[in-house]
Amino acid sequence: MESSDWLAKTDTIDHQLRSLAQRLPSSFSQNPVAATTSPNAGSHSSLSPSDILLRTSAFIHTAAKLYFIATLRPQESSTGQTQQLVTSAIECIKPLSPTFLRTAHLWPFFVAAVHATEDEDRLFFLDQFSVLGRHEFSIVAAGSIARVRDIVETVWKRRDLAESDSRADDSRVLSDWARYVQPMSDQLSLG
Repeated sequence: MESSDWLAKTDTIDHQLRSLAQRLPSSFSQNPVAATTSPNAGSHSSLSPSDILLRTSAFIHTAAKLYFIATLRPQESSTGQTQQLVTSAIECIKPLSPTFLRTAHLWPFFVAAVHATEDEDRLFFLDQFSVLGRHEFSIVAAGSIARVRDIVETVWKRRDLAESDSRADDSRVLSDWARYVQPMSDQLSLG
């Protein structure tokens, strides 16, 4: 496939992802980020099942956008678009943690975490890995959680080292995902 065909196809996918809209029954709150705004905003244990579903859905949707951007375009994780999506993912996760965060969130969690470049965001993700590992229902997935955390930390280290080494090389042609994430995650199963 020629590069112009590739760019046209990725532009089409990018446009479809940007215009993707979730249609829910009117009984559901339509804004997952504002769904829990209340006088007791610190208490997340009062999330309704529909709010949990909306936040989980928004989290997965955000991770899907991050994944497609990372795999279709040779784009650095530090770009504004990528970091805005990481921030959106964090905003979806915060109300779910610790009470409603489950191992089913591991794939979108992995995708968002590997793209974190700010120390504050990275610390947030490390704390959430600990939350996931503490739940009794996550005993079966403890190995997966530990492996994901190890991969995420290794990706962060490799990316930080590569950024501090400002030499230009051929690896810049590859996407951030292809350089750092894919080589370690090929055999990873998060489903």
